[in-house]
Amino acid sequence: MLASPRPRPYCSRVTLAPMAPPLTLTVPGSVGAFYAVPTTDGSVRVESLVAAGLGRVEEALPRPLPQPLVQVHRVEDLPPLPFGALAAAGATDEQLARLRAATHLVLVSVGGRPGWPPTHEWIARTLAVGAADRLGADVVDLLVHQVLEPSAVRASLPDDEGMVCLADWVVVDVWPERGGYTCTTAGLRRFGLPELRTLAAPANLVDSWGRVMVGLAGRLLGAWRDAVTAAPPGPVTLPGAIELTDTDVIEAHVRLTAAGGGLRPQPGAASVVVRLGLDAVAEPHGLATYLTIRPPEPADDDGQAFVTTACEVLFGQSAAAARPTADPELEQAIAAARAGLPAIRDRYTAGEFATSAPEPGRPATRPRLLVRYTLAVEDAYEYMWAYVTSWRDPYVILATTATDSVLHPGARAGRPVVLDAAAVIDWAVEQEGLGIVEGAYTT
Repeated sequence: MLASPRPRPYCSRVTLAPMAPPLTLTVPGSVGAFYAVPTTDGSVRVESLVAAGLGRVEEALPRPLPQPLVQVHRVEDLPPLPFGALAAAGATDEQLARLRAATHLVLVSVGGRPGWPPTHEWIARTLAVGAADRLGADVVDLLVHQVLEPSAVRASLPDDEGMVCLADWVVVDVWPERGGYTCTTAGLRRFGLPELRTLAAPANLVDSWGRVMVGLAGRLLGAWRDAVTAAPPGPVTLPGAIELTDTDVIEAHVRLTAAGGGLRPQPGAASVVVRLGLDAVAEPHGLATYLTIRPPEPADDDGQAFVTTACEVLFGQSAAAARPTADPELEQAIAAARAGLPAIRDRYTAGEFATSAPEPGRPATRPRLLVRYTLAVEDAYEYMWAYVTSWRDPYVILATTATDSVLHPGARAGRPVVLDAAAVIDWAVEQEGLGIVEGAYTT
């Protein structure tokens, strides 16, 4: 079900750095959502698909509702799907095989206005997943070249409070270039914004930096929404530098909930300032406009040192830090713990564990899941425990630190952290009144 969106689902606090020239951006007259659903059934009735899909849209959505266009076409009458791009974006062999076997495509397109909320996108995905459910098919997001399972599409739609997870709508593409990796967002065009771009990101930090870019996209989207809403027709001006906090990264990767359940973000404990430059880039289909992320001060290394420092600041540890050399018994314990991570994540996502850190004076109704990671400070290492608060993405864990760090004065108990699952060395289940009842291999 779709519901009325909250007016400010993302943090909109933007800080202008000294001497950062503002950005002047053109506001497009309209934006569009484009989806395809493959099928071998050429007799699909568009009217029934639209009626079934729109029946899921509540009356609380902003008016006027965009008018959807749903059509069924033979595959041979359409340009070929970008199978290479779909595979690069994570499509499985089974999904690609179903796409190649399709004889028809149900095309869903909905136009809308730039800014927030993206009602046109929500309606388009609702119609597309309704068709996919009826046809037993996947959904192809033609804007970012992603193949989505129906369950993932439904999970991306607003909940009863109108809240969404930005990471479901903005992803980061990565490819190697000379001197590092180029990272670009895919999805900001849904809202009328240029995509973000980073040049020469270090290879060992592209995953972490991609999450930072999605957090920055959320901050940028908040400023864009406010500017588009307040400004008269014509170009709008945005800050040329933005202060990004660790909480911004967390908010972009979790569906925020009302007080009383789930993750309740705290004020950012760590922050960095990034500059943005508006660049036109030559691509196969013509010039494309990007907002290039740069250090707050000019650098000679294309910003590689800045990316490294920013990850260390925002994640509370060096994302590239190797685990210190350990004895064979500890290595065996870590291997045993990591072997159990997929199963314990399945239990977490099934609702077996609480989704918030313990609160003083409030009894726990469910056991809590902790993970252990390495905190690196210069040449010293420390093993830290943190309560898991979200694990929607298999590769990203949102957590709250369980204790104060001895080495890092900024890493205090209760601080939100974003962790790479690959960096986790142990896990444990804590039951109130009993303590650790499962896991904790390394202790």
